[in-house]
Amino acid sequence: MGHQYPEALGRCRSLLGRCRRLGEGQALLDGGRGRYLLAKGGALLLKIRLEELRLLLDTYPAPTVQAHRRIRDSLAGGRHAAEAEAAILGAELAALRELGPELRALALELGRIRRECAQKRWALLQLRPPPP
Repeated sequence: MGHQYPEALGRCRSLLGRCRRLGEGQALLDGGRGRYLLAKGGALLLKIRLEELRLLLDTYPAPTVQAHRRIRDSLAGGRHAAEAEAAILGAELAALRELGPELRALALELGRIRRECAQKRWALLQLRPPPP
């Protein structure tokens, strides 16, 4: 019985280390996914604005059209930059997804451990005497 306790502690320490690495990997994945979605959203907004300006160009006189063209060119440049950033972030996200199978296994094990802890916590609460 005495040798089981250090072994259990060793397994727990190992699992906690793996869970910490899982958390760090998940944070990287979430950060990359968030940056990718922000960049993609920005690119879509710029694209919508560009289409709106095209419609406006069809209805305004020549001086206004020239002003709109300058604006459209500026927006198109911004859209291209946002799309380039979205492509870079997409590549980062794909690289992080390659870690998926290992991270998934660790996440499932972490979930099992959390459920087990919750069950034991509930059992301990059941053993406490009721408040007076």
